[in-house]
Amino acid sequence: MITAQKAQNAGEAAPLTKPRAMRARISDLVRNDRNRADLGDLEMILITLAAIGIFVLSGFHFLGALQLAPRVTLPDVDSTVLASFGIGHGAYLAKKAAPGLGEG
Repeated sequence: MITAQKAQNAGEAAPLTKPRAMRARISDLVRNDRNRADLGDLEMILITLAAIGIFVLSGFHFLGALQLAPRVTLPDVDSTVLASFGIGHGAYLAKKAAPGLGEG
């Protein structure tokens, strides 16, 4: 949707068909459409991996202190992790929506 919006703002017709995809590579996770390193994509991956690690470690800690009870719930996700997800995703979307240098 963002690409179509940028194409429409530039006066071009939005492409009706998708270009043929190349073979996916692991390096695509940290590169943009122009095959340049993208700090925003790397940030999203690092925040996600950190959140997974924090949740798994807190889960193991929780299981180590588990007492026999009729009702047990999973540990809560830390609000700092949720805030970092919100900030990271917001920055990623702002980067995608903002025009490039000299385009806006």
